[in-house]
Amino acid sequence: NYLNSKYFKVNIDLGWYKLNNYYIKLNKILIYYTLAILNLVYIKHILRIYRYID
Repeated sequence: NYLNSKYFKVNIDLGWYKLNNYYIKLNKILIYYTLAILNLVYIKHILRIYRYID
């Protein structure tokens, strides 16, 4: 039996909350990188269609 068991539970919950926030940020960053890469591919494709690049 822990002397401060309610504080232990609160600290565990806060740790999980912080980890969840990091995972949310990581997912957003991956989406931004994916969109940036797809945007570059899309621009290159459009330029090829209009024969601005070979």
